[in-house]
Amino acid sequence: MSMPDPASRQRRQPAPIVRSGGPAPDLTGFTVVHRAMLADLRRLAGAAARLAADPAALGREQAIAIRDYLEQLCDEIHQHHSREDEVLRPLIVASAGAAVDLIPFSYDYTALSPIVDRVHAAARALPADPARVIGEFADGLAGLRDLMHEHISAEERDVFPIIDRYVSAADFHAAEQQMTKGISFSHIRWLTPWVESFATSAEMRHMLSRAPLPFRVLLALSRRRYAALERRVFGS
Repeated sequence: MSMPDPASRQRRQPAPIVRSGGPAPDLTGFTVVHRAMLADLRRLAGAAARLAADPAALGREQAIAIRDYLEQLCDEIHQHHSREDEVLRPLIVASAGAAVDLIPFSYDYTALSPIVDRVHAAARALPADPARVIGEFADGLAGLRDLMHEHISAEERDVFPIIDRYVSAADFHAAEQQMTKGISFSHIRWLTPWVESFATSAEMRHMLSRAPLPFRVLLALSRRRYAALERRVFGS
């Protein structure tokens, strides 16, 4: 989330309106995406550390697969935070007013963004010289893994209860729908099976029941492609 102007923050202090009655906002999608990011960064950092300890084990085909996979993961991390900044943060502020302070999360992403970019750059350079780049890539992933864990843990601890207390289910659902707009077709082909791979079966059934038909069709058509890329990155 980008930092708001402090002066405008001082001027705008709307009174919070506590949500009374009605269903709570459905945070399933956010919870699963957060879980997917953290779990994927852990397994990628582990795989990269093993390869950095034995660079000769990293072949060009796997390096290309890692590059392609990180292209999508880094894009998702950037987009996730951009969508939070542009859509979710204004909704929280409008709903909770002076009861919420999102500035710490602005600082978090200010620190995260250049690290995501460095990891992405190292992944792009990996196929040309795997033995030279793998150490830098592994170090960057380890740092990103740790920072993302701190950021997401704090967000779920501090921001999720604010959403649950002040934001209506209808407003939150509308924000989620808005946040899906503009996602490229190539990214959705990776995103839908990626989310599925970290969701429970009950969570996936629930999310699909709320998803537009094209998303459900695309998931069915994308599973095999994602699984093949995943095998090239992590092995069988």
